[in-house]
Amino acid sequence: MLKNLNLRCLRNPAFRRIFAAWSISKLGSAFSIVALMARFEEVAGVEDWAFLFAVRALPYCLLGYASARFKVAVVDRWDPRSTMIFADFARAAVFMGLVFSHDLESLFILVFLSSVFGGFHDAAANRLQVRVLSDEDLLSANSLGEATTGVLTILGIGLSGLVVGTLGATGSFAIDAVSFAFSGYILMTLLGRSIPAEKIEPVAASSTERVGSFGYLLRTKDVRLPLFMWTLNITLVSLQGPMFFNLVVEKGWGGAMEVGWATAAIALGGLAASLYLLIFSKTPISSARRLAILLAIDTCAVGAITVTNSFPFVLSIGWVLGVSEVLLLTYSITEIQRRIPAQNLARVIAVVSGIHQPLGVLAILLAGFLVKTWSAQTGFTVAVTIEGLTAVAVLVGSFVIFDRNQNSKSSQDEALEKIKSAS
Repeated sequence: MLKNLNLRCLRNPAFRRIFAAWSISKLGSAFSIVALMARFEEVAGVEDWAFLFAVRALPYCLLGYASARFKVAVVDRWDPRSTMIFADFARAAVFMGLVFSHDLESLFILVFLSSVFGGFHDAAANRLQVRVLSDEDLLSANSLGEATTGVLTILGIGLSGLVVGTLGATGSFAIDAVSFAFSGYILMTLLGRSIPAEKIEPVAASSTERVGSFGYLLRTKDVRLPLFMWTLNITLVSLQGPMFFNLVVEKGWGGAMEVGWATAAIALGGLAASLYLLIFSKTPISSARRLAILLAIDTCAVGAITVTNSFPFVLSIGWVLGVSEVLLLTYSITEIQRRIPAQNLARVIAVVSGIHQPLGVLAILLAGFLVKTWSAQTGFTVAVTIEGLTAVAVLVGSFVIFDRNQNSKSSQDEALEKIKSAS
């Protein structure tokens, strides 16, 4: 079956270099998670990592849409390849700084800067990918990206734990710096002439305000549902992720090792979903009703994890979370890429980041509040309730829209019959 994988996007030499650089950059990001948590615990003396993750998203919270528009200015007025190279080498410098950071203030400043440059990198990468690939290859490219993310999550977190355990956080940060620098070097080998020029002229400065706004997205009817699903997924992951370690401890399942096994189970589910998309070259989410069913399945899986006392059972159904996350993300990203004009895409991705990051921070802080005030199990119950109500709303909405379309079609048919009768 592997011979049926749709990897046509990798035949594009420009995309191969972009994908290689992106993969190394993602590995560096995953690799840094455990090291940052270890360094934070070392300098702060506490394990309340919600503050650390909040600082990672702080640029978006402080600047909001201004941050998004600043990224837009960089991505639109600079060559996206140059932006990615700059961001990679800047992050390499940041992580070299983390090697010598042993106080909370410098740690927060450097984590903040890493998030800023990461935002530049992601916005530029998305625009560059759309420039070098056809619309037909976007789904396979996004599926390949999600599959790679699953593998890199397992490798990055696992290897980081090993390195932190042997060389400490300092050694992990040094390796991170090298990985980001290597990613930038790969992009430097991508010659500008191998990147197709955009067919549409750059948007005039006078229209930047209109495009660089949340209102623009809401007025673009075709992207409302994928945007909402993307936002919901990011928010729920941000809410559930920080609480899972506490849930494992509360239920007496173990500690960090068990969290790692569960993360691996989720990542393997995501990998399986990505391979499915690569083989069949289409997403099973073809309607709002199917989307509601997927949300309902994910809700049941999270609910089962919340109430069970068996960790082997958690491992046995963890893959469901990985499958649903990959299907939702791939559907949302691909739909937005296909339906937003190419010259507006960087602005849209920047604005979306400006929405997601503050919501992610609020979800992380809410997770910390729920755990401290009640318990991790209560927090997961809240997450299950939110997702379950959303599934019901999407399902009901799909029936309402279907009925409206049917009524509209019936009215048109009646009008045509009257015209025929009159003639």
